[in-house]
Amino acid sequence: MSLTFTIVKGVDVTQSQLKECNQLFNENYGIWGPHATKTSLALEKGTVGWITQLVVRAAYRRRGIASTLLRFIRMKNTFNVLGIASTHPAAFSRSIKTVDIDFIRDNHRAILKATPVNYISGAKPFGLALDPTSPSNTVSLIMTDFYVDHTEPLQALAEFRAKPGNSEAWPLGELLQGHEFLLIVKV
Repeated sequence: MSLTFTIVKGVDVTQSQLKECNQLFNENYGIWGPHATKTSLALEKGTVGWITQLVVRAAYRRRGIASTLLRFIRMKNTFNVLGIASTHPAAFSRSIKTVDIDFIRDNHRAILKATPVNYISGAKPFGLALDPTSPSNTVSLIMTDFYVDHTEPLQALAEFRAKPGNSEAWPLGELLQGHEFLLIVKV
């Protein structure tokens, strides 16, 4: 299988492309209210890039497409920090070995507050790494009030944990309804 990726800056995304993304998201993940915003911002730590809606058509999943796209983004990046908010563990699987919970704990407030993505900037940090009053089975989540069926993401997480050497490797804790995993990594 051959993959081709094209980088389109947020300001250059067309209405037609937004409609295609909206259809892909609605048919393969949940209900999306499209909103175009820039996806990176400058902070003291450098420039932060965000991945908030990474969707692979259901018929093409488990072929390494999302992982390849994430590697491509990391290679072609112009940012120092990458934030990912998603309910699906596949969005994180290749980055999971580089998780620094202390970095997330120390920087999440400034990064979330400054992001131009409204539902991220307004999200409540949740999980023991971000809020010590959270349940003990949560680590790094944000409450986005994004309620979708978690059957597939939880199945993917169970499969990840079942692989040899991965039983304790998922550092972000359990996923709760209305929440998304939050990963912030240095690139």
